[in-house]
Amino acid sequence: VGWKHYYYSKSKFDVSSVVCGQYIVHFGFTGFMSTMSTSIEYNLGKWTKVKLGGLGLIIFAEGDIDLGAFPFASLNFTF
Repeated sequence: VGWKHYYYSKSKFDVSSVVCGQYIVHFGFTGFMSTMSTSIEYNLGKWTKVKLGGLGLIIFAEGDIDLGAFPFASLNFTF
């Protein structure tokens, strides 16, 4: 389950954040994972978009709490 909010949105440039929560069943553990990301999106053309941002996460599994932060970059094509 998640929610995306645009803070600034123009024809070629967008700033947004996403908050998401999910339950994980994986080999060896089960738990809840909460994530939040912030991104800057730039439309290069009608079908191409560049996205830069960061992702932070918290995993609550079997009494342990794990934290993480990761940068990301993507090139998206829409058909």
